[in-house]
Amino acid sequence: MKFHSSRFLFFLLLLAFFSISSSFALCNISIQDFYAYDSSAPLNPKLTILDESLDYSLYRVDFDSVWGRRVPALYMVPKKCNHPNPAIVFGHGFTGKKEDMRKYLSLLSEKCYCAISIDMWYHGERNIANKKMYSKHLYQMREGLAGSVVDLRRAVDFLETRNDEVDHSRISYLGGSMGGILGALLAGVESRIKCPVLVVGGADWSYLVKNSIVVQVDLSSDGMSRSLADSARRILAPVDPINTVQLISPRPLLMINAKHDILVNPASNKKMFLRAKAPRRIVWFASGHGVPEDETMDIVVDWYDKYLRNDHVPDFDFINEGWKTEAVNIDMSAQLPPVSDSFPLSEYLAYDRDLPLISLIDPIPSSDPFVSKFAISFQGVRDRMVSGILNIPSQGSKPFPVAVFIHDIGDSPSSLALLVDTLARIGYASVSIDSYQFADKLSDPITAMSNGPFNARNLYVQTIQDNLRLIDFLEKLNTVTTSGLTFIGEGSGASIALSASFLDSRIQKVVSIDTPTDLLKYQLSKLYDVASVPLSWSNESYSRNAFAPVDPLNLINNASSTTILFIRKGKSNENEFLNTLSIYKNVPGAFYVPNTSSDTSSSESDIGSALATIASFITDAHIKKPTDSISYLHNISFVSINAASEPDISSVHDPVPHTCSVSNINANLPISIVSSPIIINARIDCAADSPETVIAALSGVNGHVSYIQLYDNGQNGDNAAGDNIFTGSFEIPSSGYESFDIKVGGVTNSWYPLVEKTISSAH
Repeated sequence: MKFHSSRFLFFLLLLAFFSISSSFALCNISIQDFYAYDSSAPLNPKLTILDESLDYSLYRVDFDSVWGRRVPALYMVPKKCNHPNPAIVFGHGFTGKKEDMRKYLSLLSEKCYCAISIDMWYHGERNIANKKMYSKHLYQMREGLAGSVVDLRRAVDFLETRNDEVDHSRISYLGGSMGGILGALLAGVESRIKCPVLVVGGADWSYLVKNSIVVQVDLSSDGMSRSLADSARRILAPVDPINTVQLISPRPLLMINAKHDILVNPASNKKMFLRAKAPRRIVWFASGHGVPEDETMDIVVDWYDKYLRNDHVPDFDFINEGWKTEAVNIDMSAQLPPVSDSFPLSEYLAYDRDLPLISLIDPIPSSDPFVSKFAISFQGVRDRMVSGILNIPSQGSKPFPVAVFIHDIGDSPSSLALLVDTLARIGYASVSIDSYQFADKLSDPITAMSNGPFNARNLYVQTIQDNLRLIDFLEKLNTVTTSGLTFIGEGSGASIALSASFLDSRIQKVVSIDTPTDLLKYQLSKLYDVASVPLSWSNESYSRNAFAPVDPLNLINNASSTTILFIRKGKSNENEFLNTLSIYKNVPGAFYVPNTSSDTSSSESDIGSALATIASFITDAHIKKPTDSISYLHNISFVSINAASEPDISSVHDPVPHTCSVSNINANLPISIVSSPIIINARIDCAADSPETVIAALSGVNGHVSYIQLYDNGQNGDNAAGDNIFTGSFEIPSSGYESFDIKVGGVTNSWYPLVEKTISSAH
């Protein structure tokens, strides 16, 4: 592996710095952190000229935003002006599109303003069939509104790249209807927006659900508005201007509203205006929702000329005036709900359980005679189609209990190969899904996370929600039952499994393998393996704030009935394991396994010990009943993590009889290892008993481990059945496996661990 000394030094200093601060308890997420993103992440903009008039140039722009999305936009630059000029970010209304800005381009260019307009989520080119911004699926609605706000912030980032055209210190916002609502959210959390103008916008979603015609039509039916209104107060709180508009102060705010508006009605207008702070001005038209455009734009341009272009200091705190009409009485202070400036993490990670699944399940070839395999897909949150592999035991009666395996980020569902046969032997189905990979399957999620810690947080958020959504999918199947549901996670997947269990009572057991003590430091170590770590990660407070909502330590639910087992696969990480046990010692229902005699001898059995331990924990075999047959599973002890004392893993079980061992491993290594298939043969010698489940673990240079099951069945490359030579094939990935180790282990028919053997591809 190529060694970069300066980069390595930076990485060590970064980890040392982060080691100073331990994870902190957190119950809520603030408004600012809810909308936080990595502003330094590349935009990768693409500009195409659309229109060259005498007055302006109009460009089509596409740029990167969060959640792996490209944002389509229109960008106008005036021609008959000295540069740089102030810029206006335009926000269209419900059912509108970015092209709605075109009608104002001549006026704005004449007044020497640049302008940009984007398509909001579910609008214009981003329309998705059967989905709308206003939806009775309130979490989906929240994601659409919040995602649009961050996309607007990325539009501001884009404007700041146009140094010759845009005056970075003079950027404002103009939005109408839904665009006015979004503008109150945007300007509240984005200080770069100066003197915003909000046209026919309002606040208090709970009120609007019950009183706005357009919202009622799209959010409710059959008298659902009252129950939805109660839910909206809680779920939509982060995207309600009632909680953000006051943050615009001390920047001046202009609101333009209509006295006879039945869509965003005057009561909601008043609430937003009252919640705002000085200096604030509201102008009322004697019209419905469609205010007179010419007169409105006259007011808007005059406002911008004063407070955006010429930096006038407002000489007012509060103006409530009518335009050729009487102003509306504004005294509604008693009806203002309290400000919600932070929200429970459980709400932040929640989603709509009743979203349509749009699922598929198709059989695929299986090399294991005891397992039937299926490719699955279903719709997760944020319009993502989630794919994975479901394994159903070929023997036994349906429905089977099921275990969900969550692989380490950067690995794949194929890592489930470690456990498929073991779980099938105890009558469990197994399933694993792809971790979120942003825009497409070609992007490496670890590399994608290198854009910054908030980008990385989004990956964890999506993966937690995808695995909870997987439970919704499993509940629809008649081949499995989610009664006794078990989550098994490895590495970062262990953190995700723990977080999911603290959020969802349907998860009854968790097996947490090699759990990171500090999720942020663990993520940094992963990043260093594959990518340059940008400076955005070096701000400790910034990075920890980003990761706090997905750190399971901040989600611990003391009321949870989930039983948790912490295990480690190897001996080299003993201190890390002890630290993990210490920081989780207050979690109810948490256990660990002390060392076995095989851990303290020269005979390693890491793979087999892990498989047997997991099988014993899931089946409760350690709680032996008189009718049970004798098995190694009954000899495994689980120790409760005692909050009153430090965990002790030095105690050992009775000696484990190693009845079988791996005596030899052969691998036909090609001249060019990378992207080549290899055949692995392992001979198992037994004094008694017989090998049952044999696993090969391939450890690459980047720390990733791939698992394949080896068979002695005379099929798929195995020469002869029953000769105790187990065979399997492995397609070496294009990177990360320039050299690797092959370790073979497993368990016998009676669940005793095999004595393992390891070879290196370098020999």
